[in-house]
Amino acid sequence: MIVATAVTPGGTATDSKIVIYNAPEIIPAPVITLTKPLRCPAVFMLGTALITGTVQNVANASQVSILYNGGNVAFTSSIESNVLTFSFEVNITLSTVSIPLVITATNASGSDTKSCEVSAARPSENGNGTIGTGNGNGNNGHGNNTDGTDESNPGQGSGGPNGGTNGTVDDENGNGNGNGGNKTTTPPRSTTTRPGTITTPTKPTTLTRPAGRP
Repeated sequence: MIVATAVTPGGTATDSKIVIYNAPEIIPAPVITLTKPLRCPAVFMLGTALITGTVQNVANASQVSILYNGGNVAFTSSIESNVLTFSFEVNITLSTVSIPLVITATNASGSDTKSCEVSAARPSENGNGTIGTGNGNGNNGHGNNTDGTDESNPGQGSGGPNGGTNGTVDDENGNGNGNGGNKTTTPPRSTTTRPGTITTPTKPTTLTRPAGRP
């Protein structure tokens, strides 16, 4: 309150005023939060990836900038109670490797920056190698042995398992495209006695001579 008083030979006059000071609201510096992805560096499947997040303590979208691989990103946004929600899409290809994503927000109190590297998920590799479909000897799906013949289906000849002298002729003579692989044969277990094994000889049987016989 302010009070003013005037005094003269003719009398005294007084007046007062109430002054209210409203301090300006101080808004903290922006705070950026990525909601998708949740972790960085980020890995996405091939195709279109959606990136979302929020920025606190901003009044409009002009206070936010987003760079992806060095270029400005056009993003959609909405704002409520000084919290901006943003989203945008990026294309993920096999060449997407450690692409920088940088989000910056600024207000009168300061700024905040969030960085994240974006990469494509690499295709998994089969530890057993690739599966081929060559033009081999088709044979009812039986596995071939190492010389390409079919041991499981003997031929009509008088030689090996498939009619040839050495089992080299496949009586099925297939020419189709198939996934038949070489048959794996498990070697039989050895019956040889392990070295160092001691066999105790059997004691001879003692015969008892009947009484009265010489």
